[in-house]
Amino acid sequence: MLRSLVGTLEHAGEEIGAACALCAAVLSYMAGHWIGFVHGARICQAEGLKLSDFGEALAAFAPGLGQDARHMARVIDTGHYAHPETSLTTVANDIARLVQVSREDELSSTWPRFASGLFRQAIDAGLGAEETAAVFKVLHEEVMP
Repeated sequence: MLRSLVGTLEHAGEEIGAACALCAAVLSYMAGHWIGFVHGARICQAEGLKLSDFGEALAAFAPGLGQDARHMARVIDTGHYAHPETSLTTVANDIARLVQVSREDELSSTWPRFASGLFRQAIDAGLGAEETAAVFKVLHEEVMP
């Protein structure tokens, strides 16, 4: 009955709280997704682009996001952060550009500044040449002032 209501119901494990923890982890990802989408929508609006085109671009990109999530999970699970597909430094530079675009379009830069701060912290910790998933290493306590 649950499977018919939920569709993709999966057993999270025998550990008490596993389902709750997995749900919180997915919600964490989704929160970033939602904030990133609406920030991107503001950029599109400021630049006179159709939001439907933005939605379609993301829909086409979605399978790549799934592959990236699998890749990042493997990197973190194995601890193999060297020889990155994309380095923290590269992504940090991209996000710095996003901060700049936000300011140029007179949009809030709260979201990209937050992301930039996390990547900057990882780079300052000497992780700049590693996989983007290495930002995981600095997410163990409050990181933003």
